[in-house]
Formats: sequence, C-alpha cells, structure tokens
Amino acid sequence: MERRAALTTDPTRTQWALYWTRLPPRWAAVLALAVFAPGSTGADEVVANLPHGSLNDPVESRTKSDLSLSEFIMPRTKLGDTRAASNQTRLDYRLKGPVANVAGYRIKLSASHVDYRFDGESDLIGGRPQADPLDDLYLVLARSELNAKLDERWRLSLGAGARARFEADADFADALKLGTYVGLGYVLPWDLLVGVGVRVSVDASGGSPNVSPIWRLRWKIVDSLELRVSGSSARLKYRVRPGLDVFLLARLQNPSYQLKDRGGEVGEARLSTRQYPIGLRVRWKPTDHWRLNFEGGALLKARLRVTNAENDEDHHSESTDVAPYLRFIVRYRF
Repeated sequence: MERRAALTTDPTRTQWALYWTRLPPRWAAVLALAVFAPGSTGADEVVANLPHGSLNDPVESRTKSDLSLSEFIMPRTKLGDTRAASNQTRLDYRLKGPVANVAGYRIKLSASHVDYRFDGESDLIGGRPQADPLDDLYLVLARSELNAKLDERWRLSLGAGARARFEADADFADALKLGTYVGLGYVLPWDLLVGVGVRVSVDASGGSPNVSPIWRLRWKIVDSLELRVSGSSARLKYRVRPGLDVFLLARLQNPSYQLKDRGGEVGEARLSTRQYPIGLRVRWKPTDHWRLNFEGGALLKARLRVTNAENDEDHHSESTDVAPYLRFIVRYRF
C-alpha cells in the first residue's frame, strides 16, 4: 500500500515504470491478454485505428508530407503440401497540416503489389493442382482524418476512407470497401493516452455494414522508451540516440483479396491471408529528410485460405507454423 500511495502523491513516469515491472505474474498475464485481445484487426483498414500521434498532439504547426517505398519479403518456405515465396512492394504518400490552429488533418494514399510464387503445382484454388494458382494481387487505399484538441485532456478523431484489395482481372467494384470512424482520446498523467471509438465499413457493392470497436493506448514510459498498443498490434520503441530507434513489433495481419471469376465450381472467390509477424526494426535517420528502416522476424501461423465470395464456404487452405520475413522501408520527408 505504501508504494501505491507514494505513486499517487508523486506520479512520475519513472515510478510508474518501476511499478509495472513489479507486477505479480498473474497481472502480467492479464496485461499480455489485453495487448493481443480480439479487436480491430488487419493491415490497411479502410479507416485508421485512432492515430496515436494525432490524438496526442492533433494540431500540426505546418503542412508536411512524405513519400515512402517498402519491400516485404517472405523467402521460400513450406506452405501446407507445397513451398511458396512472396514479395510485396508498396508506395505510400502522406500529407498532414493544421486546420485553423484548432485541429489537424491527415491524408494517406497507398498502393501495393503482392506476388506469390509456388514450387510446382498447388491445389489452393478449387482443390485441383495447378501451377501459379494466384495472379498478381493489388491494394489501393485513400483515407483522411481530422483530429481536434477539445481541451487539455480530451481529443476527438474523425475519419473516412476507401480501400480495395483485388487480384488482376477481378471485379474492382466487388473489392471496394468504404468506411468511417469516430474516436475519443483522453490524456492521463504520466504521458499515458487512451483512445476508444467505433468504426463502420461497408462493401461498395452493397450488403450490411460492419460495426466494430476500436481502441488504442500510448504510454511514454520514460523519455527513451514508448509503448503503443491496439487491438491488433503492439510496438515497443527504444531511442538509442537521436536519429536511431529500435522497435520490438508484434501484430496480427489478415487482409483478404477479391479474386477473379474462375467459373465452374470456384466462381467468384476471396483469398484470406492471416499471419502474426513478430520482429525487430531499426530506424535510422541519416539526414533531416531521409529515414531508413530495416526489419526482420518471423511470421507465426501464416495461412492462405480461399473461400466462396458469397457464403464464405472453404475451397482450400495452405498454412505453416513459422516463416521468416524481411522488410525494408525508405522514406523521404519533404
């Protein structure tokens, strides 16, 4: 009780960092479950999941933009009864700036290309062995956010966006999703920010809207150590020195792609991918404009699953327990 009372009367970040490291094992387990609890999942959501920085400091001092090029590599690895490798090349443009000195806006445009290469034949689609069962896969994304500082503690975040993931020659309209979200953030003492909200997305071609909760936590434990957590990811950042940061990353990614109509028993189908990347990233800032990121780790429980687009009935799936990965990101700030 004495330790808790001391923390209440003198709530410094260092004391709280020491407090959490002394938690009993059962409470540490509860926190770990909270980090990876089901929530908003998947990379490249139609709308953002409560942006960390904008909630904490939503008013930009000036207009800024950056352009980044990244390459994700999964070397050839066993995937079910076959072996496969994949590459994803991605381009992102981000623009942010102030709105009448009371809010900040953010705009993001993204495009990516994914290439899967299989050894020999795979029965991933339709259960019939075939060489190169998947054509090129694409992502296009556009979203905007408005983030306001209501007072010293409360933050408001609004956003809308559109996204499509599709195979070459697939129906773009069937792949297009639209979405919007609203969230509230509250800044606690000790540089701790908690955000909660709700996100709504719908297929542009029709259907029932999907409503899901979203939440995030950002905690600057000490000046050089920061933790960010959401329903689908966790990131621990350590600043080695100005211009050099190291990250520990864990997240869930489960994007799905609209496949082209293959006719017959398969017809229109969707490819659902799922993986749990756990890795280490090094970010180096050699100049004021350039940022270089190098990341490596393991994909846990990676899976490719093909389902009927209408009733979600399984056609086939391939999976592996562990696969290595590498990611390189080059970003230029204007």
